[in-house]
Amino acid sequence: MKKLTGFIRELGKLGAGTIIESRDRKAAVSVISSACEQNIRVFAQMEGSSFQHDSTFIMIDHRKNLFFVDPFLAMGSGLTLVEGKSGLYFHFELKGARHGFDSIYRGKDNLDRFEVLKFDIPDKINAIHRRKDYRVKPKITAPVTVALLTEKKISKVGRASDISAGGLSFNSVKSLDSGLVIPALMKVPLEDLEFDVSLSIVGSDTLGLENSPRRDFSYRIRAQFTELGIGDTQRIREYVAFRQREINKLLG
Repeated sequence: MKKLTGFIRELGKLGAGTIIESRDRKAAVSVISSACEQNIRVFAQMEGSSFQHDSTFIMIDHRKNLFFVDPFLAMGSGLTLVEGKSGLYFHFELKGARHGFDSIYRGKDNLDRFEVLKFDIPDKINAIHRRKDYRVKPKITAPVTVALLTEKKISKVGRASDISAGGLSFNSVKSLDSGLVIPALMKVPLEDLEFDVSLSIVGSDTLGLENSPRRDFSYRIRAQFTELGIGDTQRIREYVAFRQREINKLLG
């Protein structure tokens, strides 16, 4: 599969505050399904070409591993698609983020007597968005820890892979559904005591064993802080600022 050159060009245009996030197939299916339900406008381009072809998401077929779009409005502009060989880069906006992925052309079909184009559901999808808060990666030897409080039990302690004043990502033994709000105990290196936080789950990503801190921590949870007190917010901001200074010092 070709490189995401179009996606990287977009990233450069958006500036230094931009975050690129690569997500797995499960996320790709979810995002493309939402785009099809809302008939989101999508643009596609061939590798090495700056010309963008305009289309609309139509539907997704999970059984056949395909999604369908309208014929491109600019099919006559030097675009020749070869079934099973032509790879295109798709990009679109959904829920405040720009998404992009590569896919292979799988031919034409007819839906309700209208011609559509077929493409493979990708194995991964990327999102570009700007974060409101500066995000840092905790030091391995001085971790930010998170323990979820569910059903009057404390979960195994996970480590944050990144944190900002607005939220964090942390490793977990199980996947959590988006939209859940869960109480947790958190500890940052500048504090000796744990403090209570409330986490609104944004999503879960499956980790490969090579990316997991331990075999049983096989998920990365993305969450936002909710209902933080002034003191707790200040604790997190102070830690982020401290870690940012550490990183800047290392970078010289």
